[in-house]
Amino acid sequence: MKNTIFIMFVILNIIFFASSFVAKDIPVFKNLKVLRKDISEKELDSIMHHFTVSLGEKCNFCHVRNEAKGEMDFASDDNQYKSVARKMMLMADKINKDNFKMEEDGKTEIIQAVTCYTCHHGEAVPSTKPRMQINLTPPFPNNTLLPATKQP
Repeated sequence: MKNTIFIMFVILNIIFFASSFVAKDIPVFKNLKVLRKDISEKELDSIMHHFTVSLGEKCNFCHVRNEAKGEMDFASDDNQYKSVARKMMLMADKINKDNFKMEEDGKTEIIQAVTCYTCHHGEAVPSTKPRMQINLTPPFPNNTLLPATKQP
């Protein structure tokens, strides 16, 4: 009997200590089509926070709520704006890589980069006109730009 109790004690201790060395589960996010599959929760939250601030909207602008479960269904593609957001992310990424020397790892040689805020300025639909016209004259006086055929 004492041997059985001792063996059980040893086995339980082995299980307990072994479980403390097991790698913690990395969150697995469903339906990521543009972002890395191994993105951390902190990175994903930071990106989503950037979207909410840049567009002046909340999560439900792109994501749908599962009323039956009483929670957001972040994996769902039922909201058309989620598809638009993905396209915009790819567009900004291409602009940055093509024009601002953005590297594959997200680092850049210069500070300038296009983000959602570049166009949206806290609005869901970016304005195509300045908020206030300061100067009613054309932005470039005549003969200040090279003709289109003589661009450098």
